[in-house]
Amino acid sequence: MNQQSLFILDGYSVIYRSYFAFIRNPLRNSRGQNTSAVFGFLRTLQQLFSRYNPGYFAVALDSIGPTFRHEQYPPYKQTRDKTPDDLIRQIPVIESLLDALGVPQIRVEGYEADDVMASYAEMAREADMTCYVVSGDKDLLQLVGGSVTVLKPDKGGLVEMNGDTVLESWGVKPDQILDYLSLVGDSSDNVPGVKGVGAKTAASLLTQFSTLDGIYANLEQVGSVSQRKKLTEGKDSAVLSRDLIRLVRDIQLPLSIEELKVNGLDFASAAPILAQEDIKQPDVDMVSNDRMAGKTGNVPTAEKVKEITRKEEDVFRPEDSRQGEYELVQNVEAAKAWLDGARKAGRFAFDTETDSLDEMTARLVGFSLSYEEGRGCYFPLLGPDGEVLPASELMPLLKQLLEDANVFCILQNAKFDYKVLVRHGIS
Repeated sequence: MNQQSLFILDGYSVIYRSYFAFIRNPLRNSRGQNTSAVFGFLRTLQQLFSRYNPGYFAVALDSIGPTFRHEQYPPYKQTRDKTPDDLIRQIPVIESLLDALGVPQIRVEGYEADDVMASYAEMAREADMTCYVVSGDKDLLQLVGGSVTVLKPDKGGLVEMNGDTVLESWGVKPDQILDYLSLVGDSSDNVPGVKGVGAKTAASLLTQFSTLDGIYANLEQVGSVSQRKKLTEGKDSAVLSRDLIRLVRDIQLPLSIEELKVNGLDFASAAPILAQEDIKQPDVDMVSNDRMAGKTGNVPTAEKVKEITRKEEDVFRPEDSRQGEYELVQNVEAAKAWLDGARKAGRFAFDTETDSLDEMTARLVGFSLSYEEGRGCYFPLLGPDGEVLPASELMPLLKQLLEDANVFCILQNAKFDYKVLVRHGIS
């Protein structure tokens, strides 16, 4: 079925996610150069082709120069940190790798990758062709509907975001995502939204009035005086935000959908690049379309599939991986249980995860702890799409544990972690 489907991958989203996944323990080649983004990007491609066996595939990339959004609103994305130099070095390597693997790359000057993906999704929709947009960017959820689905990277792989899952996750329908984000804004892109309007209020207003225009056309019916005041004062900001977040769905694309046809990943041609970066080269047959269907059309046995899976795990497992039970803490209740366990144990190992190695400017992305051998957990505070666990609830609990004189805390880089924590009110 997927041989007749189009897959569009959000290139820079995967590149950044891969780089920061190893931020405290980067993967390096024999020359000491960081290869985390190259490794993670390759692994994501391999997993997509292995699981979905796509017939049409492309990687969407951002414009090299400013986009029309920057011209319309100069502060757009100005709050983002400078891209690390060791990540910048990996981008042309990834682009060369894509060329060698036979994967089309699409970049249109003046537009973001989101617009490229939106335009291809619209082309697929008009052709009644199934389209999967692979991205964790919430802006792209406005595309969901009909033959278009978003595949969102998650801890367990890829989650299919359809109309029901969007509504469950965000409290609004896909066709309301644009207006929802216009109200709440997007701090990662420096899109202002309406000051003082949060997620619950935005979802409630859109449930009542359907659209942003509907809210402002019936402002007198908004029950809260405070909300009416915020909406009135923030109207221009909401309209500007909507213009910035709205995806362009009709840009002139350099390749037709038919020109995005692929036949697996050409690891043989990519071998020299992988060798240069000291990344193990997968068996060429491992992720090719031929090995899943066979040149004669035979379907592999269950044992063969298990063998292939084991090969994939062996190839893409980092050298320093260890066995154990590790948990991603997903809610405050689970966080309390882990923190209480550490207190009762009387001692625990602790480490911070940050978005920079400069302790005076680094943001606390998350932290990990373990109080018994073979078991540990990670508390994600920030992710690519913003806040994950509520810091306002979690940090006071962490403060109580770390400042408890009766509990012994083991740190790997104490000076760095201490300076980061002090800036977050923990001493």
